[in-house]
Parts: sequence; C-alpha cells; structure tokens
Amino acid sequence: MNKTIRTITTTFALALATLVGSSALAAAPAQVEGAATEQVELDGADRFDAAVTLEGQVNINTASSAELELLPGIGPSIAARIISYRETHKYQQRNNIMRIRGIGQKTFAKIKDYLIVEGETTLRVAG
Repeated sequence: MNKTIRTITTTFALALATLVGSSALAAAPAQVEGAATEQVELDGADRFDAAVTLEGQVNINTASSAELELLPGIGPSIAARIISYRETHKYQQRNNIMRIRGIGQKTFAKIKDYLIVEGETTLRVAG
C-alpha cells in the first residue's frame, strides 16, 4: 500500500514539475532569449559533449575527480564512484571501469580511447 502511494505521489510530482517547467519556458520574455542561448552553450561546454575535442589520456588509478569529469558522460557522481572503487581495487585494464555503476558499454565506447591504467594523466580540452 505504501509503495503504491509513493509511486502515485512521485508520478504526480513529476507531472507537475513538467507542466510548471513547460509553462515557465513558454512565458519567458524575448529579451532573455539571448542570455538563455548563451547559458545553454556554457552548459554544453561544462559537460564536454561530443562537440568538445579532448587530447591526451587519463589514468583511472590516479586521476582527480575534476580530471575524470572531463571524460564524456562522466559527471561528479560517477567520478566519485571511480575514485571510491580504486581505494580498494586497482584498475588492471581499461575495461575494468565498466564495473562502476553508471558505466556501461555505450559510455565505455565513448571514453575508452582516453583511458590508461599506468602513467601520467594528460587529458585536456583541445583548442
């Protein structure tokens, strides 16, 4: 019974948030449009989507959270999981990173060319 109530409440909250978000975007004044576009571009650069070019490699056994977050699809929570895992296990191979919850085959395919398990981290944004 409690699970059903929680499910209904969560569904209602998500639907309400979607409706409020949609109407807020539709009601945005035209003057703010340029600023909103600029913010979207900054957000895209912060997340390092496919449009951003990376150079170098990251050692998953020694990299900091900030260095790991340069990788496409890796945010703060997954970077924290990578670091937490290596406190008790050393990454022997690049594909060991798929042991981390949130990193599956698709994410691994995007980041595998940037991963190393020995050596210095040299990963940076090209440009």
